[in-house]
Amino acid sequence: MSTDVQTRVQLLLPFAEREYVDTARAAKILGVSRGTVARMAASGYIQMIEFRARAWHRVRYQSIVDWCDKLRAQYGILDLRPPLPSPLLRYRDAELLPFPLADTLYLRHIIEPLGYSHKQSAARLCEEGRLLSYRLHPAAAWRIHAPSFQQYLAATLSGVSGGPRAYRASVS
Repeated sequence: MSTDVQTRVQLLLPFAEREYVDTARAAKILGVSRGTVARMAASGYIQMIEFRARAWHRVRYQSIVDWCDKLRAQYGILDLRPPLPSPLLRYRDAELLPFPLADTLYLRHIIEPLGYSHKQSAARLCEEGRLLSYRLHPAAAWRIHAPSFQQYLAATLSGVSGGPRAYRASVS
């Protein structure tokens, strides 16, 4: 296709393709389902357009970037990404969240090593800022940075003889 034809085709589209991603990619970036992406858009956390009723939807890419940056600031998570060499470039999808999904734990993963029986006890650690963690939106599950949890667990084990289970047993 010639450049002139490509330009005319681009002008006919209701949006520039670079500015929007489909809901499947947005869901993959955020590590959630497409339904959650739609709910986040309905709540105003990210921006979505509907091309036609019962047709495909697109999410504004920059709204995902802005939301992830806001989460980073809200939860005090340092941005360790190198600066982009050009404003025309983007970060990789895996680099948008405050920390990669590969380094993410959830409350169900940490309650047993901590010796807790309820998720709420572990959630308190996140709320108090003892673990590097964030919530994608207020109703979402806590996402905990695995290395941060390992450091917290090591500090807890070294500070209490027998670890957290022995400490909880001695307090009870």
